[in-house]
Amino acid sequence: MRFATILLSAVFLLGASGPEPKKEGGSVKKVAASKKGEAPAWPVEITWLNYEDGLKKGKLDNKNIFVDFYTSWCGWCKKLDKEVYSDSAVKVVLARHFVTVKTNAESSRRFVLDDGKEYTDARLAREVFGVQGYPALWFLTSSGEKLTYIPGYIPKDKFVNILTFISSKAYQTKKFEEYEKELAAKKTN
Repeated sequence: MRFATILLSAVFLLGASGPEPKKEGGSVKKVAASKKGEAPAWPVEITWLNYEDGLKKGKLDNKNIFVDFYTSWCGWCKKLDKEVYSDSAVKVVLARHFVTVKTNAESSRRFVLDDGKEYTDARLAREVFGVQGYPALWFLTSSGEKLTYIPGYIPKDKFVNILTFISSKAYQTKKFEEYEKELAAKKTN
């Protein structure tokens, strides 16, 4: 969990290239950007899955999994939905590089995972992921192994940096602080 510590410390201190083809009604629709770094020519939407479907899709598509644990009463969760997940840059990076999961951490919805154990969304959040506050943002490998955890709200610019840090696997060679400094230097040039 060295990576988690690196990312968490960076978060508290406070280039996507476009999404992959998107299936709509059985057909594949490519989403294109007019120039590098610009928003795509037409809107990209985040497809939120439940946890068990997200695990299956992560394995199938060989993509990291992003899990948002939320509650219906959480003001910061609503702010995250309104200000961050609605941002076009966030949408593009999530759609291209992640399988996205949204889980109500108080839900009694039941499901069975591949290990044969039955869970509810609430039990999954509490016992498997140790969620104690909301929102709780988890990043998993494509096989469902925990990469890192971010507690609370993250502003959209910081969130895009975190998403690209994880999707590019930059965490394997550098700390998040170094990565952000490199990004800032590129923007000034």
